[in-house]
Amino acid sequence: VDDNKLIYYGINADTKENGIFTYDLSSNKEELIYEFKSGDAQFLKVTEDGAVFVQELLDNSKKLMRIDINTKETKI
Repeated sequence: VDDNKLIYYGINADTKENGIFTYDLSSNKEELIYEFKSGDAQFLKVTEDGAVFVQELLDNSKKLMRIDINTKETKI
């Protein structure tokens, strides 16, 4: 997103939360911005203000999602 912030898909080792996270390199702070209740991310593309990703659900259906990093609002 910028020189000090990363966006990535993963699972937090401590909380076991599965989702899209941001990581601030200057403060070493990780933040969950979208939690997957089921399924996982098949594709993730970072944009200027967030990310676009494909979420594959347990029934093998897929959803194209967009998340705004500032508001944490998602759109299908």
